[in-house]
Amino acid sequence: MDEILSKCETCSKEPTDTINVARFADKIASCYARGDLASAEKQLSFWDAEARSLGDGRGLLSVLNEKVGVYRHLHKKEEGIAVSREAAALVDTLGVGDTVSAATVFVNCATTLKAFGLPGEALPLYGRARTVYEREAGTDPYLLSSLYNNMATTLTDLGDLPAAEENYLRAIALLTEQGGYDGEVGISYVNLAFLYDKMEKSAEECLDALEAGWEYLNSKKIKQNGAYARICENCASAFTAFGLPERERELRERAKKLYEAERRGQER
Repeated sequence: MDEILSKCETCSKEPTDTINVARFADKIASCYARGDLASAEKQLSFWDAEARSLGDGRGLLSVLNEKVGVYRHLHKKEEGIAVSREAAALVDTLGVGDTVSAATVFVNCATTLKAFGLPGEALPLYGRARTVYEREAGTDPYLLSSLYNNMATTLTDLGDLPAAEENYLRAIALLTEQGGYDGEVGISYVNLAFLYDKMEKSAEECLDALEAGWEYLNSKKIKQNGAYARICENCASAFTAFGLPERERELRERAKKLYEAERRGQER
């Protein structure tokens, strides 16, 4: 594992009242690229303490936002819920709730709360994010589609299946129109297959959605990197659930090779 900070990184020309967010982001991105969430968690503990010691609220919000996702992926329920609530509250303390960056924090927190069994607490945060995203003309289509996807999974948990379907289809339409997001479209179709099963639609409709997801996941346009590896991991088990275990094995092997390639590249 990389040292949290090398000596040269702690020396001159550093701000004295804020953390170096760019360097923090680089450190965390390096851990993600290797699929090394344990190292990411250690990095986040360091930067959390650093931001608090400096009284850097905005820097702390950046750190907490990353912690939210790491705890979700590490399945640390108590920590994930606590940091999600803290991050959402800090947005209001800082008075930045009407910004796109704050809306992204709301989405991340809501996704973790939903993942840990609190969809009712998650939905209002998604609503706040949606207000900001849809109001701002320049909102990244990827952010907006992620919101629609995550709202759909939450609405599914809350039993509003027609609204969930509407949000999945909205996300798919937005990303396919934009282009360049084949992996994300694949995720949406895989989720739609599960929703159709829950809605008791025909087996053909479920499998059609799953097959569309598979085609997008195998798009030659997708960049072969750590981000795609995580998409493969997230979708893999769905295919076994629908009786296609060989596809799960293929996706997991694909993810493993991509992570190994990322590690080798960083070791050079």
